[in-house]
Amino acid sequence: MTLNRAFKSKLNAINIECLLRSSVATRCQFQCMHCKYMICRQESAEADQPVFVHQSSWQRRKMLHYGSRICLIDATYSTTVYDMPLYMLCVPSNSGYVVVASFLTVDAQSKSVEAGLQTVARWCPEWQPACFMSDFNSAQISAIEAVFPSK
Repeated sequence: MTLNRAFKSKLNAINIECLLRSSVATRCQFQCMHCKYMICRQESAEADQPVFVHQSSWQRRKMLHYGSRICLIDATYSTTVYDMPLYMLCVPSNSGYVVVASFLTVDAQSKSVEAGLQTVARWCPEWQPACFMSDFNSAQISAIEAVFPSK
């Protein structure tokens, strides 16, 4: 699958491709004032499929404070301008569910979801939720089981 098919706008596909080519390593991590972003290539046959991961410092604090018991993973499909699923990790807080990390993948395959989850788990290694809640989606379930084998 080429990037041009994943984006509705050819300009967005070109921008992502340029960013990936300009990175010497397979991972390009950058930070703004209080946010972490990462665009990474998957270590597989589909090496040109980027994953964009975002987590701010306050989201990380909420994840550690409220996310030890349960974490919800949910994806939005066909609600954005792009043909790409946006995954959100949410935890229950004292004021309802809060998004504590999000990632954007080219497709909804298990390896793409796994790459996003692995990045969040690497950024916050002390985060080990007791259980996950998800749609009845085999790709999400497989990815959770691969990143958190005890869940």
